[in-house]
Amino acid sequence: MDILFSLQKDGIRVKFENRIYNLKYPKKIFQKYPTAIKKSWFDNFAYLSTLVLPFVNPRVNSLRYNTSYPFFKSSFDKIIYEGIPSAYTDFSENAKEFYRRFVNINYSFANFKIKQIPKYKHKMKNRAVVAYSIGKDSQLTLGVANELGLKPVIIYVNDMVSPSENKLKIEYSKATARDLGLDFVEIKNELEILNDFETWDSQETCINYMHLVTSFVFASLPVAHSYKAKYIFIGNQADMSSSFETKHGYVVNPSTDQTIEATTEHNRMAKLLTSNQTGVYSLIRPLYNIAITKVLFSRYPEIAKYNSSCCCLDVNDEKRWCHECSSCTRTSIYLLALGIDPKLVGLRSKFLDKKHKKFYTLFDRKSKDVDADDYTDVAIEQQMLGFYMAYKNGHKGYLIDLFKRKFLDEAKNREDELYKKYFSVYDTPDIPRELKNRVINIYKEELEEFR
Repeated sequence: MDILFSLQKDGIRVKFENRIYNLKYPKKIFQKYPTAIKKSWFDNFAYLSTLVLPFVNPRVNSLRYNTSYPFFKSSFDKIIYEGIPSAYTDFSENAKEFYRRFVNINYSFANFKIKQIPKYKHKMKNRAVVAYSIGKDSQLTLGVANELGLKPVIIYVNDMVSPSENKLKIEYSKATARDLGLDFVEIKNELEILNDFETWDSQETCINYMHLVTSFVFASLPVAHSYKAKYIFIGNQADMSSSFETKHGYVVNPSTDQTIEATTEHNRMAKLLTSNQTGVYSLIRPLYNIAITKVLFSRYPEIAKYNSSCCCLDVNDEKRWCHECSSCTRTSIYLLALGIDPKLVGLRSKFLDKKHKKFYTLFDRKSKDVDADDYTDVAIEQQMLGFYMAYKNGHKGYLIDLFKRKFLDEAKNREDELYKKYFSVYDTPDIPRELKNRVINIYKEELEEFR
């Protein structure tokens, strides 16, 4: 099937099956992006943004692009290929079938003349852009970047797929930018409608998420150029480099484009496109989830008050949290553990009733009502630590009683080990060398009570 891309004054347009989809930037930002660089960026973004289309539209066995062969095709393919088992963890399909499908899909291009990346003739400043979501990871990233004096620009990529979720996140992102005196940029990305299983009335999986962080990186490049930002920050924490075994026997990361290796590759690609002027990093890689929550809420409450990590708002009538998913329960147990009232961020429940058991892999390692990253050992251990701390803080409920019967003795015996492991600050290669000491000192200062 033909898929036709064209450059516009404000972004990219794609035509597929007589439908038009657009990627739109504020016009002034996109027009600043150098034409020579833009052409290479365009070839790569066209492929990256539609690579998973044959997986969500079963009628597509081939894609014929009117663009040149992308410079980074092998890197994009690798991220998707390695993410296949994780993408199908919650669903019935065996990943082998989708490996076979991926190998057999025919991607063709207008020509195989890979556009060589031209010299980037611009000097960047000590500024940052932050791929933002109002989740704790991007919020802590923003807080640290702002404290470091990097004048971070908040970028929100609106996928145009989840209206309720996008509306909330745009509102809270703008409010955060206003409160902190920062710039906010919205990128409207209709191309993700192409990758949504509902568009094609096909079976739901998570394969359409496997390219997203890489897509955020590439979408951020024109904004970084406009603001002369030398840093692109994405929120990849220590948990993202952990792994778990799927029901089909694959050992996988929860999200293959959020590992240390993936961030290193993102950094390499950005530096190639900018002649080493702009790189991709994660300021929160030294921390696990529960420690991120602690630092965010204690050091940056003006940002944390807008927190929401729920991705299920378009399937119910709730406005901030669905109160029926593992993202909601995970946030709540960490807040209870740290002595913070979940109502501070709009959570009406403590999620300690019997009906919430299915959202904790601590109690059911085979639950189908959780996210992929909830299956890892580090996620389960952090749930144990969270329940232990909540128990010590005096919280009560069916799940606290269940925890006491099944895990309290283990938690007591491992108390020092769990505190040390999950409230430590770890060394990492994906913080800029010139910023690392200041970032690490912020974290150590906030986590001192647990050392």
